[in-house]
Amino acid sequence: MKLTTSAQMRELDRIAIEERHIPSVELMERAAEGVAAAVLTLLPDQAAHCRIAALCGAGNNGGDGLVITRLLRQNGRNAAVLLVSGAPKTADAAENLRRLPAGTPVYQPEQLDEAFSGRECVVDCIYGPGFHGELRGNVPEIIAAANKCNYRIAVDVPSGVNSDTGELDTRCLRPTHTLVLAALKQGMVNAPASDILGELHLLD
Repeated sequence: MKLTTSAQMRELDRIAIEERHIPSVELMERAAEGVAAAVLTLLPDQAAHCRIAALCGAGNNGGDGLVITRLLRQNGRNAAVLLVSGAPKTADAAENLRRLPAGTPVYQPEQLDEAFSGRECVVDCIYGPGFHGELRGNVPEIIAAANKCNYRIAVDVPSGVNSDTGELDTRCLRPTHTLVLAALKQGMVNAPASDILGELHLLD
């Protein structure tokens, strides 16, 4: 079994961008394509009517969620965005916020109740493999609401889980499915993280 650390994943990204000259925004697009396709297979038969909310952090993990939302809406799905920390803080995420189709609902943190109203599925793109420590600010409240949804899909690593050690903030997302990008992360085979990941799906 191939396991990677967060540092190794950052190095793989660097090689792809700097040595293989693949634009970072293109890497984001490729990852999101795989996730969006997987989400559609995991939702129930009535997926066309399943209301989805992508929880997007301020960094490039949030950028992934914005691309996923765009692709889901292009497939006719009812998908919205909750900007967990307000406006994106990276160029790629900001660009993908601009690329959202017209009419896409985009909620701010203070619109939590409205963002989750009637949502059956959440796609967790708040934090990625670099998370460590504790969930801060309004994130625990948002995740608590997300954990009440029927379908909880974590992208790469559930928010609140340390992907290197397997430690977690007990207020972390409790996914029904975790869509792992490229390779399993080292901490995913360690308790307590290994006990809360739901169904694991490895995406190329």
